Amino acid sequence: MTDAQATPRAAAIGDHLRDVHEQLRRDLATVRTQLDQLREGGEIPSLPKDLRSHCVAFCGALHEHHTNEDGVFPALARQHPELAPVVERLQREHDVVAAALTDLQQLLNSADPVRLRVEFDRLANELETHFSYEEDELVATLNATDPATLRQR
Repeated sequence: MTDAQATPRAAAIGDHLRDVHEQLRRDLATVRTQLDQLREGGEIPSLPKDLRSHCVAFCGALHEHHTNEDGVFPALARQHPELAPVVERLQREHDVVAAALTDLQQLLNSADPVRLRVEFDRLANELETHFSYEEDELVATLNATDPATLRQR
């Protein structure tokens, strides 16, 4: 493979990361809108089925995204030792987000839409900070890295 062929493939990694984050941001906005509508209607005994389904789907997509990243991060840190502190921070944040997702899923079973919204907002803010940091720190390097070198070993 020539350098000209490798560059578009490599650039797709960083671009894909941003695309995934943008979809997750749209999903967060959808859930937030649904929670607002729920809150406007007052407290109700259970969450609407579509809101519950969207929250569960979002949690699953985010978990899969972070699992995939955790598979790539060690190879990235080996190739770019200067990124080791960044990768360590991102992996710690993945653990924090996983715990917050577990808490959020438990809140889906409660009849407290106000508390659910507060916890959701906390998670959404943490995710936005996480996504922005990850993009700022990794996209340029990912766009310059041959994807074949990042496969799990």
